[in-house]
Amino acid sequence: MFFGRFTAALRVLVPGLAGMARMRNWVFLPYNVAGGAIWGAMMVLLGFFAGASWKQAARYATQVGVALFLIVVLTLCGARLV
Repeated sequence: MFFGRFTAALRVLVPGLAGMARMRNWVFLPYNVAGGAIWGAMMVLLGFFAGASWKQAARYATQVGVALFLIVVLTLCGARLV
């Protein structure tokens, strides 16, 4: 139950599987809450640290995008000439 929170497919399937297995609520709830709290905290921290560097990532993405565009244009022009 706890580790089911950390993957997308299991996050959706585990509660239903626990219900089909007739897992008691008092067993399900603590593991579900603990997994959800840790998963939520990890996502918030990941967003915080990724958000702090979004300008730098945007600058690199722009430079890479321009470089790839130039490569494609030059390749197409070269192929047309040949």
